[in-house]
Amino acid sequence: MHKLIKTKALLQIFLIISLSFYSSLSFAALNQPLDSKNLDNREDKVTYFDLIKQDFLPSVDAAQKVCCEKTKTTSDFQGESCVFADINDCETNKLGGGEYSKEAVACEQTDYCGLNCCIKDGVCQDKVERGKCELNKGQVLAGECSSQDICKVGCCNLPSGASLTTNAQCANTVKNFPGLDLSKVFDPSITDAATCVARSRGTDEGCCVLNNECLFGTRKQCNDRGGNEDSFKLGKICSGFSSCLATPKSSTTCYQNKVYWVDSRGQRENIYGFEYSSSGQVVKPGEQGSCALTYDASGKVVNDLNCGNCDYSLGSVCQTADDKFLTRLKNSNIEGKERVKHQCVPLYCETTQKSKLNSEGKPINPWMDGERRENGESWCEYEGKTGEGKDLVGSRQYVHKCLNGREIIDYGTDY
Repeated sequence: MHKLIKTKALLQIFLIISLSFYSSLSFAALNQPLDSKNLDNREDKVTYFDLIKQDFLPSVDAAQKVCCEKTKTTSDFQGESCVFADINDCETNKLGGGEYSKEAVACEQTDYCGLNCCIKDGVCQDKVERGKCELNKGQVLAGECSSQDICKVGCCNLPSGASLTTNAQCANTVKNFPGLDLSKVFDPSITDAATCVARSRGTDEGCCVLNNECLFGTRKQCNDRGGNEDSFKLGKICSGFSSCLATPKSSTTCYQNKVYWVDSRGQRENIYGFEYSSSGQVVKPGEQGSCALTYDASGKVVNDLNCGNCDYSLGSVCQTADDKFLTRLKNSNIEGKERVKHQCVPLYCETTQKSKLNSEGKPINPWMDGERRENGESWCEYEGKTGEGKDLVGSRQYVHKCLNGREIIDYGTDY
């Protein structure tokens, strides 16, 4: 019963609405002149059934929307990439050949506009549209940069020095060093800056053989002077190359608290007391052909005439040779002894100055007994009584220090 009432109500509503339009059109027709003869045959006659068959809403052609890989510069989007717009706004032909893509889906769902990892000049950047990356001549990799091996951080050990970079940055820089293999330069297992710097190829030492000079130093120093991979002779001393015109073992010098030989051109060679290899290879401490210092119970160096491998941690340091050492050296049968100017001395001062005596023959500074002083120890010296106004006019005061095996005297300021 209720269903029938509802159906009748809907039918009545439909008739009321449709008849209102029909009545309006019918009354409009009444205003036209009547032709009594052909009243039933008029072409402009409108019936109810003609009316309800008409489309009351105008038809609209829906424009096709797509994701344009690149829009036209003449469009409202002025050449922007990855825009969801009318298909007619999409650019078609690429300058270098081929066509730009366009798909009737959201831009995020396309391959050409999806967010990717973009690598440009060794820099990895996340969430970059494929089109924009390619437009900037970058390399596109799907997914996040953190998942790409080429974007992982490691130690890039180049001749110019070592630093933490991405694999991509290291590969980009290696191009400046012909002959280097990226797999031998980049180490992804090292992610600590301190460890990376410690392994720096830039700190490798050897002879840098240039057109007009030979220099012993680091690989980086060689590169800074215009050298290349061929110029740098890893682990070689310069006197081993005939083009360097250098004579080995010309003199000695102190370097990093050790006694080193230098050649006739002043270039550092091996530590004094180390053997020289026929190939001119540098001999390092601990290797075959190197020497080691020995110490007695008091800490004094025993074999200082034969070895310059001073070791600060064991209690010795490089110093200019004193008269006592040179006299012992002169009386030895050591080869090249006349060219040795330095020695390894213990850190303590074996003997120190004794105090001057007063008019009564007693020491002015009793604590200055000339005995051994330890490294870093300091003490004062006065020329007479001091303090409480007892200092003599013109008298001075001094500070004595034991520093790396040598007694040093600092003069107090006047007045």
